[in-house]
Order: sequence, then C-alpha cells, then structure tokens
Amino acid sequence: MATLGEKISALRRSAGLSQRELAAGFVTKSMISQIETDKILPSADLLHALAARLGVLPEHLLPAKHAEQERLACYQQAQAFLSLGHVTESLPLLLSCLRDPHPTWSEFALLNQIGSCYQQLGEYEQARRYYEQALRLAIRDERIGEAIRLYVRIGEMLHAVGQIELALLEWRRAERELDHDAAPKQEPLFVLALRMHMAGGLRALGELRGALHYYRLAEQSLRGLSGQSRKRAEVQLGIALTFEKMERPAQAEVHVREAKRYYMACNDRRMALYAQILHGRMLRISKRLREARQELNASLQEAEEIGASDLILRASCELGRVRAELGATASAVSLLRNALDRTNASPKERGLTYLTLANLYEANQQISLAFEAAEQAQRLLQSSREELLPVYRLLIKLCKRQDDYRQASVWAERADQLIGWKMHQHGWWESKPLDVQSRGERNESSNASVDSISDA
Repeated sequence: MATLGEKISALRRSAGLSQRELAAGFVTKSMISQIETDKILPSADLLHALAARLGVLPEHLLPAKHAEQERLACYQQAQAFLSLGHVTESLPLLLSCLRDPHPTWSEFALLNQIGSCYQQLGEYEQARRYYEQALRLAIRDERIGEAIRLYVRIGEMLHAVGQIELALLEWRRAERELDHDAAPKQEPLFVLALRMHMAGGLRALGELRGALHYYRLAEQSLRGLSGQSRKRAEVQLGIALTFEKMERPAQAEVHVREAKRYYMACNDRRMALYAQILHGRMLRISKRLREARQELNASLQEAEEIGASDLILRASCELGRVRAELGATASAVSLLRNALDRTNASPKERGLTYLTLANLYEANQQISLAFEAAEQAQRLLQSSREELLPVYRLLIKLCKRQDDYRQASVWAERADQLIGWKMHQHGWWESKPLDVQSRGERNESSNASVDSISDA
C-alpha cells in the first residue's frame, strides 16, 4: 500500500513537475523532498494546495493517511480483544495485521498470538503452522528461551491431533535446549509442564519406565514450591495410572489416594471423585472385591448427588465389574442399563459403558444382546478411535461364536485399519499392520485372519 509521500511523488512525476516546481509559491523544495520520503506530513491546507497543482482531488491523497490510522486502529482493537479473551474477534484482525504489518509491530509476537488463538479455538494444525513460523524467527534471532517455549507448544499441537511420537520429538528438543538457556529453568512450573508432557506421551505409547522417570522428575520440580495442590494431584494421578499399566495395583492405589487428597485440598470435587473411582478399580484389580464394592457404591452415590453424568457411568461400569466378579452378573447388567437410561453423558462414556455391558452379556452367554450392545458401542466411539479396538475384538469374537466368519473378517479388516492408523499417528513407521483378509469364507484362511486380530 502506497504511503502519502509515495503518492505525491508518483503524481508529481506523472505531471512532469520537479520538486522545485511543485513547491513554488507554497513551501521550499526541501520540504517537498521530506514530504515525499514521509519524514513529515503536510498540513491540511498544504495538502489541498498540492492536490490542486497535481490535478487531483485532495481525497485522492487523503486515504493513505486514513489507511495508516485504520491499520493502527486494527492492531489496537486486536490487542484489546485479546486482553479480554475474545479470540474469535481478535483472530481476523491479527491476520490482517500480519498481511500488512507496521514497522513498529513484532512479527514474532503476531505469529505467536495467531497461533494461540487457533489453539484456543481447537484448530491445532493451523496453530502449529503459525507456531512453526514463530519458531523459525526465534531460531534466526537466537532467542533460545522463546524457541524452547515454542517447541513445547508445537508438541502440544501434535499431541492434540494424536501424533504422540512427533510431539515427544518436539518436547525432547525443548529439553535439550534447556541446557543452553537458563531463563526457562528459573520458571519451575514451565519445567514441570514439560516433564508432565513427556510423562504423559510416554505413558500413551506404553513406554512405562520412561513415563515413571519423568513423573518422578515432575515430583522433584514441585519440591520447594508452596501450594500447587492441583499440580501435585496431576502428578500423583499420572504415577497411579502408570503403575496400573505396569500391573502394579498396590503402588497405584497409594498414589491414587494421594491424588484424591490433593484434589480435595484444591476443592475440586469432581476430580477427587474420579480418583476415588480409580481407587475402587485398583481394589478390584487386587481382588479386594468387597472393599472395592464399598468404595464404588460410595462413589456412585456421590456422583449422583453432584449430577456428574460421566462419573455416574464410570462408577457404574467399575461397580458392575465388581458385581459380576462376585457372581451377580444380572445385578451388574441391571445397574448399567439403569445408568444408561437415566444419564445424558458424553458419547465416549456411553460407548465405554455399552462395551462393558456387551462383555457382561457375552460372559453370560447372551450373544444377541452382546451384539446389540457392542454395535451401539461401536457407533458411539467413532470419534474416539483409541477406544475402538477392544470393540472390534469383541465383535470378531461374537461373530466367531456364531460361526459368521464372513462378518468377523469385515470387523477384522476395520481393526487392521485402526491399528495402521494408530501406528501412523504414534509414529511407529517401522511397524507392520496385521495381515488380515478383507473378505473370507468359512475356511482356514479366514479363521487365521480373524484370530490374529482377536488375540492381538
């Protein structure tokens, strides 16, 4: 966009005038030179006189000045919206500022702000794109502290879209760069967040010893800090879930109790109740079924008191498993059906509840009801791909129970596609998906294909 000075210079040349000729009778040649190089702005009277000599209306020159004011106003408005947390209103203004930047604005700050807006709006790929542009500027300018923060944010965006292995690569870069820059080290909560990211990513990939190592480092980050009950609770919960995956329920039980205590300290009743439900699950896994039943009955009652639909279903699922293990399968089924009928929880929680119900039906030899519940779980969990594989395995098993190997092969193909997707998302490029035929009659080839998935 041409400046006021550039417009006057272009019009003067077009009219065949020298600077001295344009200035004659109004100002000096030197002042015209300064106006054309935007070092000074002409008064309104002078602008009208110059416009007349150049043969144009004053309005032809004025928009440049107005556009500059509008550009500055656009930036100020964007910053005002940001300060109020109105990211939807701020984003288009920031994008406009980036397309037509002012010399006094920081391109790095604009890219960071745009990335943050997209992140808050859940558009993680777009957020990553702008964070990566900001990262290139930070590296160019040797702003190591800012680069470290951007590695962490880019990792968060990758993790949000399921690319966990790539997220870990970004977080490891941040960790390595911490050795070269002391600034983030002086922010213990930043270091804590990085360690929690590493721990969570490794746990999701099944690298449990590595996850436990980073959770222990996160514990160290909290030493010497006062308060931070929520952070302490999150660390303890992560350790508990890691121990559960390591099939060490006794250690998990200790840490999940600590997590509940810290959540209670920060008055987060919902998360404290979630930890209590997990404690009941640890008791069930440890075969302390009567203690588990007592804990989960109390959890279910509290979930109903606070009207937490998702927690009602979680508590019902765990309590249903306990009742089934105590030999009261019919009571367990009734509990789950009742919970599904009277709650309006998220599709994921309802899908997981239907999966638990399907398993109970299958164990009780009620195959048609098991099919119905499993198919309902499959429909509800379409947007939660990480939870779908056990559904497909159950459907394959149920088809085999009915000697329907053709349909079992269809479910096996879907399971194979899901495994391939998970390998791609997690970055397991060298892994190979299971070789499952997409179609099969009732023969040895079909049986082998289906068994490979259902037993995986």
